[in-house]
This record gives sequence, C-alpha cells and structure tokens, in this order.
Amino acid sequence: MEILPIDSDPDRVAVLLRSGVPRTDAEAFLKPEQLDDVDIERYLSPAASC
Repeated sequence: MEILPIDSDPDRVAVLLRSGVPRTDAEAFLKPEQLDDVDIERYLSPAASC
C-alpha cells in the first residue's frame, strides 16, 4: 500500500518520519492492537524514492 504520493519531497518525508509524529499520532488515536511496528528506513532508502 502506498501511503505517500510519489511526488512527495524526499527530504520532507524523511524529516516527518524521523520526527516520530506519525507514530505519536497513531498512539494517540488507535488502540494498541491496531499499531504495527514500522521500519521507517524502508521508506527512507534511495530505492523508495524511485
């Protein structure tokens, strides 16, 4: 599943993911059993920006 538009600025995406904000928001609004462990490096790798 694609969660970010392909034309997203990779630098901005990296800052957002590294900030932890998406995880913090998820923890605030989801039940613990709805949370998944996500390897953000997968989305930060050079291959991910292709």
